[in-house]
Formats: sequence, structure tokens, C-alpha cells
Amino acid sequence: MYKVNYETAREERKFNYFISNGVDALAKMAGLSHHDIFTDYKAGIKIYSDENTNKVNDMFNNKLRSVQPSTGHIAYGHVSCLGMELLFPKDGEVNYVREKKSLDEWMVILKKDIELSDLAKKQIVYKEKLQEAFPGKKIAWTFSYEGPMTTAYELRDMDVFYDIYDQPEKLKDFLGILTDSIGRYAKIYKKMNGPGEVFDNGWGMCDDVASMFSHELWDEYVIPHWDQFFSSMTSGTRYLHCEDMDYKHVKHLERANIFTFDPAVSPKLNPQLIRDNTRVPFKWKLNGFYYNNMSEQDVTDWVYKAVEDGASELFSNVTYQLLDNEGVKKVLAFDEACRASKEMLDKGISREEIGKRVSKEGKEKFWGNWHG
Repeated sequence: MYKVNYETAREERKFNYFISNGVDALAKMAGLSHHDIFTDYKAGIKIYSDENTNKVNDMFNNKLRSVQPSTGHIAYGHVSCLGMELLFPKDGEVNYVREKKSLDEWMVILKKDIELSDLAKKQIVYKEKLQEAFPGKKIAWTFSYEGPMTTAYELRDMDVFYDIYDQPEKLKDFLGILTDSIGRYAKIYKKMNGPGEVFDNGWGMCDDVASMFSHELWDEYVIPHWDQFFSSMTSGTRYLHCEDMDYKHVKHLERANIFTFDPAVSPKLNPQLIRDNTRVPFKWKLNGFYYNNMSEQDVTDWVYKAVEDGASELFSNVTYQLLDNEGVKKVLAFDEACRASKEMLDKGISREEIGKRVSKEGKEKFWGNWHG
């Protein structure tokens, strides 16, 4: 198994950055809704057409990362195959119908072989239709899954937060059986999408609800099941996405042998707190909705301060709110500051020196007055 050397991990990671072309931006440009994209392959063909993607790319001077055509991004593929009903609102994210089953009832279901739901089969057809439309491109099947703690919440809803006190040993049994089921579904997911670099060299997992459990519980309930999942999927590197953590949570990441992690929307964190509480290399995201309350100078300062404070990778995403002149200017400011930072780091200029580029106002704002 690949073992991260945290003494050198950050130094060995070369700084990188990217800006992704958001699905909602592509949908708005094509005049389509979320519901269309989640349910109709013809909508997928339209939003990923060269005509549509080029419209968005041209607005941003072709600074956006190439977009991979995919089926609708649905995180509940695994629970759909466990029999849970999914909801598709007219214009919003997919959700699921809550069920009232006990831990014992769920454990019986989780031990069964994974059978693809009707929705999973429809998403396979969706992928096949996209492949017909884009024969030279790799198509992503994104009828996905979540990590152990998030899936436990999906199955047990708020009861899972009582289980940890009312029936702790049974919850551990449940989490072990659940994690095994997630791994079996993830192998189906991998087969549908592989081969490819991300699948051959390591594996990733999203588990946002883990942060809703106190850090004091992580070594007993969270870390063992993360390790169980990753060990079932790869002997290579481990990538984690977990939102809303605090600095006490990140202290535990080395125990899970995490190669790099993305805290995304985590208001209780900032690059300084991450740098000072873990040696795990980390990504830092400027979410599309943050731009609304930022000037171009704010964006530039955000980049230089994040670089100074140790981020290994910066990234952002173009949302539908940014498809105007003001939005374009701010995204290009992000790109320019990232490009300049990478050039300086590649030349051996220190992060501390790059931090001197932050304006006086930026030094006051980041991170004391930042709630990302």
C-alpha cells in the first residue's frame, strides 16, 4: 500500500490550479434546467456540444479546463440500488425519500448483492447515448455514491446521531457492513468509468457528513471505515472531499493516510488553520457563489494569500451567476493570479514572498474576515 511521507508531502507537491466549466453554467447557456440534465440524455448532448461549451469557454478566453461529457451528476446511485426512491424537482438538485428502517433492517439489505436499480439502468443508457453523440470522447457515468458517514445519514436520517450513543456497538457493525456495500457499488462505478489515471493510481471519496460528528469520535467511528473503504478500492493514493470540517477534524487526516484533501465549503477553516494542524497537502476552492461579494482585487488577494499559507492546489468553478462581464473579469483575475503564483513558485520564489503581493485590505480580510 502507498504510504504518504508527511515529512515531505507538501514540498514534493508542485503547485497547480484550474477553473472548471460548471454544469449549471452550461445548462443556462443552453436554456435547459437541472431536471432536463438529470433525466434526458438529449439535454446532455446539447450542453456538451462543441457549440455550447465553446460559447462559455470563449467568454473566459479559453481559460477553463476541458469539460468531460457526463450523465447527470447524481450522488445517490448507491442508495438508489438499495431501494430508496429519488426525487427530481423541476429545477434543483436530486434528493431522496427518507425511510424509517432500523439498523438491523438495513444490515439485512446491505449484505445482499448489489442489483442495479431502474434509474441506474437509465443512466447507463444515458451514457451510451452520449458516447454515440461524442464518439471520440471519454464519457463519465456519474450515478455515484457517498462515503460511510454520509450514506449512514442517508439511510438513518437524524437517528444516526442518536445511534452513536444509544447503540454504539451495533452502529459500528452497521458501518462496517455499509462500507463493504459502498465498496461493492464503487467497483461497479469504477467498471463503468475506467480505465483511467484517476482509477489506476488511486481513489477518491466524498463524505461531508463526517464533519457533523465530533472530532472526538473520529478515531473510533470515522477513520476505521474510511480506511476500510480505501483499502477495498486501491493500494495507491487516497483523495478526500469533506466539507464543514474544523481544525480539530483535520488533525485526524494523517491517520487515514490521506494523500490530499479538499475541504470545499468549510466556514470554520482557512489555509492557515489547515497548514498549522495537518501536514496533508490540501486544495482550496473559490466557489462560484463567493464571487458575488468580492471585487477583482479581493479575488487576487485571495489567491496570493492562499498560496502564501500553503495550499497545494487552487481551483474555482464557473456558475451561471458568472456569465456576465463582471463575473468574467473576476474569474480571469483568479486565473491571472494563479498563473503568476505558479510561475513564481516554479522559479523558486518563496510562498512568503508571494504573500507580499496581498494588498493591505486583503491582509485584513484574509482570513480574519473570511467565512468561506
